[in-house]
Amino acid sequence: MAQQAKAQGEPSGRGDRQGRRVGKVMLFGDFGGQGENEEIVDPYYDGGNDGFEKAFEQCDRCSRGFLRWLVESTGQGPWPTQLVDV
Repeated sequence: MAQQAKAQGEPSGRGDRQGRRVGKVMLFGDFGGQGENEEIVDPYYDGGNDGFEKAFEQCDRCSRGFLRWLVESTGQGPWPTQLVDV
């Protein structure tokens, strides 16, 4: 079952005692489209004003990726074409 979920691009999660999936913790950077485990920069420690620009860009991209994943993984249909693509 976990292999089937992984093959479909869904988080595997852990089950409760009845075998139901109860959830999985995921990183926000996983939705950025630039590889798994992308780390969101801390603008206070990474580059001053440029760090804030980079953090904003990463958060914007990861937000869109998360929304895309949410829409597609819940069976709500394809990503709406009127929204800017990731």
